[in-house]
Amino acid sequence: MTNLELADNTAKNLREKLNDFEVNYRVLTSLVNGIITDKKRAEDLQDHLHQYHDGCKDKCGACNLCCLSICKVCGLFEGALTTHCPKTVTPEQQDLVYEGQLNFRGGEWLAECSEHSPKFWSKRKPTKQQ
Repeated sequence: MTNLELADNTAKNLREKLNDFEVNYRVLTSLVNGIITDKKRAEDLQDHLHQYHDGCKDKCGACNLCCLSICKVCGLFEGALTTHCPKTVTPEQQDLVYEGQLNFRGGEWLAECSEHSPKFWSKRKPTKQQ
């Protein structure tokens, strides 16, 4: 094999490897972008980040101050909590959530009752105690 033929074969092999690399790069880039998109979607649909009021002097873990659940992100609390965290909320929306007329779920505001609303629990039928 002449030097020219050897150089041609080497160049051909390098082009094939480069092509394979480009295909693999595109596949990997697509996978990474998909993972980033899924992570962002999961963050967008994030559950509330609960903080618990620490105003109890004894930090008993049982009184109303210790057990009050407040979202660190949106500020909703207890009966005004939505299914997913809306990130921001108006006082009017908070009132409607508490009244059982509004919920934030799946990235959108819906005219439905949140499971945290007192109205949701008042509608449920009590179960028989055994």
